[in-house]
Amino acid sequence: MLTLQVLHGNPTPDELAALTAVLMARVAQAAHPAAAAPARSASHTPPRRRTSWRMAGAYRPPAAWASVG
Repeated sequence: MLTLQVLHGNPTPDELAALTAVLMARVAQAAHPAAAAPARSASHTPPRRRTSWRMAGAYRPPAAWASVG
């Protein structure tokens, strides 16, 4: 059995109920870690990174670094 003790403050019954629900969900997740991880399908591919719109050898003016960001 899990014992919960409030050391500081005066939580409302709603706050205690919310904390209890979160803690119980964490305990259930730790007991069954395989059920918590979503299954990946064979057709799943990771998202592609966006390619830069700038060409690799494009000309950049001398003060271009000042306008970045």
